[in-house]
Amino acid sequence: MLSESQIIELFQKDSYLLDDCAAIPTNGEINLVSTDSLSEGTHFRRDWSSPEDLAIKLLHVNISDLHSSGAKPSWCFLNLGLPSIEDDFIRRFARAFREERMACGIDLLGGDTFRSSELQLQLTMGGYAKRHVMRSGGRPGDVLYVTGTFGLSLAGYLHLSGQVDAGGMASLAVGRHLRPRSHPYVDLTHVHAAMDVSDGIAQDSARLAKASRVRLEIDLEKIPVAAGLKITAEEAVVSGEELELLFLADANFSDFLAVPIGVARSGEGCVFMRQGDPVEIETGFSHFHAVDSSD
Repeated sequence: MLSESQIIELFQKDSYLLDDCAAIPTNGEINLVSTDSLSEGTHFRRDWSSPEDLAIKLLHVNISDLHSSGAKPSWCFLNLGLPSIEDDFIRRFARAFREERMACGIDLLGGDTFRSSELQLQLTMGGYAKRHVMRSGGRPGDVLYVTGTFGLSLAGYLHLSGQVDAGGMASLAVGRHLRPRSHPYVDLTHVHAAMDVSDGIAQDSARLAKASRVRLEIDLEKIPVAAGLKITAEEAVVSGEELELLFLADANFSDFLAVPIGVARSGEGCVFMRQGDPVEIETGFSHFHAVDSSD
């Protein structure tokens, strides 16, 4: 079967240059738009996720795309594909969506509702930025940074699926997996290239490297693994939906709190190192099984 990037390239040539947001020209500030979907059975299970979990996750996966592109979210369109489902589920989803949306200062401008065999949630969100921070602005000599810590979302999934008992970290880990929240908006003025970590550092750093036409060398010993987890750095870099920032900037970057984890050099690809030796990393979940480079 075609990989995700191969499917996208049928519609858009050089799809690896695409970003999480599209820029719409306006007079003055740049209008950035992003869209994301949650599909039952692929992105969530209703026996795990509450309506409130889904409402917050749907909003924040889009907010995260905008924040990582330099924009503050302002408006959205919501599309709902609904199977036969309890009225209480829809009411709870709507209430949580409305409360979180309003708390984030986002207006709902419209959308579409339709019958579907499975629950389908799709959100298109827009916001404004003074500068569009893209994936393609990195250059050799840049340092690779991340915000936050990693591994909680993976630990939550492993706990829910019965593969690992997260013990005293279970509540925090499950919450991170089911209800991820975007890294707060920060000024990306001095960031050269950026994206959010939605599919794990391993996959997303490869996308950043390809878009910026650099080779990324990442030190596993510098990966900030969430405290209290029995997870290695090799596992933490495949933890998806962490919604932290992954970006390239100068070595002396200090605009906001972030941890340097690697460097950009001339060349291509992404390699993980431990004590100077390359380490093979499983790239984690892929919708279409092939390793690809497009979100």
